[in-house]
Amino acid sequence: MGRKSSLQLSILCFNIVLLLLAWSRVKRSHCLVPQQKSVMSIGVVLDLVSLMGKHQKIAMEIAVKEFNNQLSSSKLDLQIKDSHGNSAQVISSVMDLSRSDQVLAIVGTITHKEATLASEFDDNIKNNPILSLTSFAGRQELLSPRLPHFIQLRDDINHHIQCIAAIVGEFRWKKVAVIYEHNNDDFSSDPEIILSLSNSLKLAGSEIESHLAIPSLSTLSDAESTIENELNELKRKSNRVFLIVRSSLELANIICEKAKQIGLMEKGSVWIIPDEVAGLLDSVNSSVIFNMQGVVGFRTHFIEMNKAFRKFKFLFQRKFALEYPEEDSVNPSNFALQAYYATKAIAEAANKLSQVKFRLEQFSEKILSSKFERLSAKTFSKNGRFLQSPTFNIINVIGKSYRELGFWSSTLGFSKNIVRHQVMETTNATHDSDGVFSTVYWPGDLQSVPRGWIHGNEERLLKIGVPANGVFTQFVNVTHDSRNGTLITGFSIGVFKVVVERLPYYLQYSFIPFNGSYDEMVYQVYNKTLDAAVGDTAIVEYK
Repeated sequence: MGRKSSLQLSILCFNIVLLLLAWSRVKRSHCLVPQQKSVMSIGVVLDLVSLMGKHQKIAMEIAVKEFNNQLSSSKLDLQIKDSHGNSAQVISSVMDLSRSDQVLAIVGTITHKEATLASEFDDNIKNNPILSLTSFAGRQELLSPRLPHFIQLRDDINHHIQCIAAIVGEFRWKKVAVIYEHNNDDFSSDPEIILSLSNSLKLAGSEIESHLAIPSLSTLSDAESTIENELNELKRKSNRVFLIVRSSLELANIICEKAKQIGLMEKGSVWIIPDEVAGLLDSVNSSVIFNMQGVVGFRTHFIEMNKAFRKFKFLFQRKFALEYPEEDSVNPSNFALQAYYATKAIAEAANKLSQVKFRLEQFSEKILSSKFERLSAKTFSKNGRFLQSPTFNIINVIGKSYRELGFWSSTLGFSKNIVRHQVMETTNATHDSDGVFSTVYWPGDLQSVPRGWIHGNEERLLKIGVPANGVFTQFVNVTHDSRNGTLITGFSIGVFKVVVERLPYYLQYSFIPFNGSYDEMVYQVYNKTLDAAVGDTAIVEYK
């Protein structure tokens, strides 16, 4: 009996061990097989031909990888469309992405007008949050009922325009030539930009003498010849202050290269480049820097010294080098950071709301309330812009790179260093630009401030009438000499010449001796036969 009981106990123990082993295998297999995650997508529209587009793409992929490495019930991916810098392609891409049920939101270099036109073809687009990485030109764009979830992440371009006008005003250049990239379509914002710039320049005591609209590179069959021909037209004028208001880095580089070749980058010339160009100069090769020697520009200031940015910079440089080995060494730009923020904002908003059924309005609000103080201390505002107005670094391209001259913001103006600028901001002190532009190297290796004009060959001469037979020769004296020809002297003539010499631009004129009466000479000015008259002319009511 005892032997039988022992055998039964042994069999029972053996069966228990087998069950435990079987259970452990089942449990282990469940641990090894990952649970299926739901996949969320972000639609992306970028110009991947441009350096800016490449920066934005790499930054967004870093943000996605960081999100997917977290413990989350969802997985994030990007559905990327390449616009090639073509506005029609942007519209088509937005329409394609909006039809996908998995796309939570669309991010990219999408203007409000492009998104509006896309929504006219496809009404469902109004139900998609669209985060735009382009600057905008008008507040009315934010109030469109067709796009209630359109969020603008870049700054108002009016801040950029005011910065350009402030630089021009510092040097009191009276006339400028404006150059900008024109998207060849019916919904560009060029008129608003030019009008805003014109108004800002008037406040600074300057005006637009001429403007040149250059189509996007994607639309030009022979970009270099087209740009050279257009610049030759500007060369015929005496003005030498050139403002590139809006342009891709690639177009600006060709403009500067051709300007250098035809002599528009010599002594006396002034070139100012915008944030879209200056903000990428940390990532360009030596030929671009060579073409832009002496150029002044501005780029959005952002924090580069903290630990979070250094980590992001390391990841960015490593990934960029692997994906684009043909590019030179790069540093992440402000455009990369904005794309990174946008992706993080969508991912975090979706993750917070993934456990509950949410409305589209809640999703948009979550995106707008996102904070990324670790890198930028910027917060999206309720109307889709950053709460803080931007601060710009003023730079000067020289040697193998560029020098930082100082800082500018719309509220405080110029200051020499960022600490002083922040002190002014907290104390509401008035700005002082002394020293910001004290050591600028201009085109042609010129250190003195350029006049901004030259003696033009094709400018119209002003015809200045002078009395040929004046009563008081002390004021105007017209004499004829067989050796020297006609000689015009006198007090009035001397005053006129001194005034002309002090003008901040070149004025071509010719004195025209007038043999009639003073009244007849004044009438010649009235009917525009003469442009002006100089002499001892009495100022009376009937004249």
